Amino acid sequence: MQYIINEELLDWIKNNEQPANDPQAINNFSHDDIGDWAGEEERATQQLNWIMLTLETVLQHAVNRTSMSSFKNQVWNDWSKNTRILDINEQDMANYVNSLVARNAVIFPDEAAA
Repeated sequence: MQYIINEELLDWIKNNEQPANDPQAINNFSHDDIGDWAGEEERATQQLNWIMLTLETVLQHAVNRTSMSSFKNQVWNDWSKNTRILDINEQDMANYVNSLVARNAVIFPDEAAA
């Protein structure tokens, strides 16, 4: 079952500005979190935080949801050693968020009624 319509998510990602790295934001990664990325720490942090913001936006209407700290742990486990994070595009991000939400069996209101 697909939990999110890819086109809607992709449009949201494309039409919203990538967030600044704000270490005070509760679910954001900081440079200290990610460690050494051979000079690419800023980009890696920015990409990880963009995933977190996208997840927060998608999950705001979920009926059941895993805590954001659990999602943050999963994002970290999936990407912390993967240099591909530096080059993911909007479609890659939409696909990843879809898979993460599906993996956690998140249910949205229209599905709960079914």
